[in-house]
Amino acid sequence: MEEQNNEIQQDIEGEEPENLGEENLIPPLTLESKQRHIKRRRIFIIGGTVFAALIALAAVFALVITNMKDSIVPPPLPTEPTTEPIPGMDYLINPLTGLKDLHPDRGGKRPVSVMVNNAPAARPQWGLCSPDIILETMVEGGITRLFFMYADPNTIPKIGPIRSARHDFVEIAEGFDSFFIHWGGSPQAYEVLRNRGIHHLDGMSYSGKYFFRDKDRRSRGVALEHTGYTSGTDIMAGLEAKGWRQELHGDKLIPFQFSALPRTPADGAAYGVDFQFSNSYRYSFAYNPETQLYAQSLGGKPFVQDGDGKQREVGNIVLLYVNVKALDGKGRVDIELGGGKGVYISAGAWEAITWKKGEPHDALKLYNAAGQELRLNQGKGYIGIVPSGQQGKTVIRGE
Repeated sequence: MEEQNNEIQQDIEGEEPENLGEENLIPPLTLESKQRHIKRRRIFIIGGTVFAALIALAAVFALVITNMKDSIVPPPLPTEPTTEPIPGMDYLINPLTGLKDLHPDRGGKRPVSVMVNNAPAARPQWGLCSPDIILETMVEGGITRLFFMYADPNTIPKIGPIRSARHDFVEIAEGFDSFFIHWGGSPQAYEVLRNRGIHHLDGMSYSGKYFFRDKDRRSRGVALEHTGYTSGTDIMAGLEAKGWRQELHGDKLIPFQFSALPRTPADGAAYGVDFQFSNSYRYSFAYNPETQLYAQSLGGKPFVQDGDGKQREVGNIVLLYVNVKALDGKGRVDIELGGGKGVYISAGAWEAITWKKGEPHDALKLYNAAGQELRLNQGKGYIGIVPSGQQGKTVIRGE
């Protein structure tokens, strides 16, 4: 819950005046002393009146300033990346997309991963089209949560609703040596964050500083947990204030391999794919040969972002099948992230793959049928970590 400031007013009662007795009474005044007393009294009254007027004026001024602050509405944050390519800039390869669009200052720096709500009431999400990769998997009750991943946090627009952490997402972030951004968390997630020393920013601790509530959604009666957001500017401010290590560990510099030239996956045509996490979370991607991108839909409707209604499109789709087991009485789940089978879809085609992660600190790795590290096409991506019980409901559509 968002912290609220409760003002407590205390009534302070003065003590009863002391009974002075006859010997402590002030003696009668002379005429001269009476005149001096009256003069001093007039000065005191006039001074007191002026002082009271100044206090009243200051109070009115403070009230006006407060009302002005309340009436000021900050400009809306953009929902698209906030930086434009700089002509002549020698950009680096983005390790999450393979595209040459990473600012030189971000070379070898740690990525940022953000927990984002995917409940129906949280849609449409802010900044849905902005991440380099969206990773998605189960949390509890058949629902999923999204993981917005960025190589350069400076490009992050307004994103959210930010939501609570789960331990599986923490382990995935650790494998990328990523900063972890969330608002709250399960007991298991907090235990992992604490025991493994994960660098994370939590909206529960920094609401109003690096995390905020959307007033428009609140005014429309949207539940509080679906209103939290942040941005790249706010995240960077938090990371700089913490003073955490910015440089990537050497073994995490190249999380994926990318093909220098476009390539066609080996196992057949894929002009669309349908799959599901549960009956309530059914996805489809439809391929556009002209753009060579797949447009994402959820529940038969375009998966769009708040603000401009733009639909999420990606060049790479990776589906990884996992065993999922119940974790506690709250319905939370534990995902076995050791390794398994999967599917890679890109450029209108697909191929079977395998994957491996292992320990929490190990990176997620993808392999082709020959056991070699998979080469992805350049572009933004989607990684769906799907329960193996739903694998049979994956349908790849040819021409």
